[in-house]
Amino acid sequence: MDLLRYVDRDMEPTSREFYRRLGEERAIFGLRCRHCGKLNLPPRRHCACGSQSQQWERRTGGGRVHAFTTQAGAFRFAEPQVIGLIDLDGGGRLFGVLNAAVGELAIGIPVTLDLVEVEGTVLLGFRPLSEGD
Repeated sequence: MDLLRYVDRDMEPTSREFYRRLGEERAIFGLRCRHCGKLNLPPRRHCACGSQSQQWERRTGGGRVHAFTTQAGAFRFAEPQVIGLIDLDGGGRLFGVLNAAVGELAIGIPVTLDLVEVEGTVLLGFRPLSEGD
């Protein structure tokens, strides 16, 4: 059963493009306003300055944990999942799955992109940086 089909169907076009790029290019992309230079991440159709003239810009995928919690099992997750907000290097804050146990996490620790696939849909995921990263 394709439980995410409604999410994709109802998604705003800018968000759909964000997730397409995430899945195909395995990278985070934001929109840089050509008028004021602001990075919009998460991407949105209009910049806060009102301009619609924006271009896609690849981001590093690294950042730091801003906040985290657990989510009880739901249609997307078979067991409780750790989720959180990540302050991305270079600007922007995104919500995603944290691929680590709660005990391994702390506010401010560095993380890197570690995507999660659910029923063929790629979602944002992050994991703590290890010594070798």
